[in-house]
Order: sequence, then structure tokens, then C-alpha cells
Amino acid sequence: EIRHPCVREVLRYLELERGMEVHHVGDLPARSGMGSSSSFTVGLLNALYALKGEMPGNHRLATESMYVEQELLKETVGSQDQVQTAYGGLNQISFTPDGEFTVRPITLSRQRIEELSSHLMLFYTGIERTASDVAGGYVNDLRSREPQLRMITEMVGEAIAILDRGRDMSEFGRLLHEGWEAKRSLSADV
Repeated sequence: EIRHPCVREVLRYLELERGMEVHHVGDLPARSGMGSSSSFTVGLLNALYALKGEMPGNHRLATESMYVEQELLKETVGSQDQVQTAYGGLNQISFTPDGEFTVRPITLSRQRIEELSSHLMLFYTGIERTASDVAGGYVNDLRSREPQLRMITEMVGEAIAILDRGRDMSEFGRLLHEGWEAKRSLSADV
């Protein structure tokens, strides 16, 4: 009888049948493209494990939230939002072909973090879409998009070098723009 698909599947997955009420409030609108659904899944798993008296680690929360979204809910979504939410902070996340991942924290001075923050702005465009629909437009033909994906991957190293070596923050902004243009070339739905 539970209408919220993620709540229903997480309760089923954790075999929780006791009576409870689940309330959630989010600062980000749903379908904004900011990872809110993956954040919800990670947070729900974490809270319900706590209810069971367990404290799962970051890796377990990330992998189980991926399982819930990709296997149980059959959503065509990536894995980076779940990993980033489970670990928090500023990280370099690397995925291997077998589905595993590594998380390497990027350590910056407080001054550099403040400089980065002072150069970032976030806007709500009012455009709504589900990540599954957007990804569905390009995941089935990733081989033809290898050049864009390789370029995006190579940009990660350059971005870290810009941040680590104290280079001009406008270089980081330029790189974000190039990454966005490369991502937009994956599908008209991006």
C-alpha cells in the first residue's frame, strides 16, 4: 500500500514490517538534477539501519542505495550521486568496469575552499526531469559517446590540479563549462 517506490522497496529490502511513519523534508526540489533522489535513498537506508540498531559504513550505504535504485526500482541512473552522498565532502570517485569504486578525499586548505565557494553559484531553473529519463537517452549507446566520456574523465585530473596547485579559479570555471558542454553532447535530454 506504500505509494513512494523508494520507501516501499527499502522497507521490503530491510525486511522491516513494524508500524512506522516516514516523514521527509528536502531543501532541493525533486527532479532538479541535484541528486536529491539518491540522497533520499542513502538517508532512508541510514535512518532505517539505525532503527534496527546498525551503523552501516559509507561503502555499504553507497552500494546498497545503488542496488535499490538500479535493481529494485529498475531506474536507469548512475552511481556517483549515491557514492557522493554516502561519503560526503570533496572527493575523487573512480569506478571500475566490475562496478566497484574508490573514493579519494581531496584535501584543500580552508582558504582554498572559501575561494572556491566564493566563485560558485547555484540556481534553480524550474526545469524538472527524472535522471532515469535523461540517462535513458544515452546509456544504451555509450560506445558511440566514448570520446566525450574520455574527455570528461580527463577533466577530473585537471580540475584537481587547478584546486591543489592554487591556480586561478577562473580555470576551474572554464573546465566546468567544458565539462557541461561535453555532457550536453551526450543527449538532447541533458
